Amino acid sequence: MDETIEALIELASIDLELRKRNVNHDGIEIRRAALRRLLPGLVLATYDALVRAGRNPAIVESRGAYCGGCNLRLPEKLAGQIRGEKNLFACPHCRRFVYFKSWSEGED
Repeated sequence: MDETIEALIELASIDLELRKRNVNHDGIEIRRAALRRLLPGLVLATYDALVRAGRNPAIVESRGAYCGGCNLRLPEKLAGQIRGEKNLFACPHCRRFVYFKSWSEGED
């Protein structure tokens, strides 16, 4: 799951950059396409739906027991799962993917 989280983080970063600059750079588009191929189908479909709904970025870091996207408190059990498991979770409020930062850095 670490690779999925890392790919989602990088894809979200690229997508934000492309929207800000409103340019199309071949190297960036090639990397973006490669990242999209790495993601499981359901994860990619959910990511695309979040982006279409204006949830940018679609993947955010948890900040303690709070979602890094909507800044609302996560349910206690979910916050514990996010910190304890190398997995993707959805914020029950904004539906963004939420991850614990150390998982993205490869720490255990």
